[in-house]
Amino acid sequence: MNVMFLASEAAPLVKVGGLGDVAGSLPPALRQLQPPAWEGPRLDVRLVLPFHEEIKLKVREPRFVASFLVDHPGEDLPAKAFLTEVNGLPVYLIEGPPILPDMPVYSSDAALDG
Repeated sequence: MNVMFLASEAAPLVKVGGLGDVAGSLPPALRQLQPPAWEGPRLDVRLVLPFHEEIKLKVREPRFVASFLVDHPGEDLPAKAFLTEVNGLPVYLIEGPPILPDMPVYSSDAALDG
């Protein structure tokens, strides 16, 4: 069974509040709950985060895995995906607008954060 978590923050890479605690602890915990093969499907758990500047300071040499366009009203936005690993958990880091490198994790614009 494949499980992919998408979050704006996850400890230990970037943490602002409670979501960072949950997104940083639940995926690794689920990954450790592997049932024996005869009892059910194995879990393939992964995490996806925006590639915030704070994360760039902590992650050394993430592996580039893809470039793609994000469907957006008016024009498609270019994005890149990188892969790193945190305590055995695969973490995909997404880089591109509207999340700019110098922006904080959350802004005062709910439409931009949403």
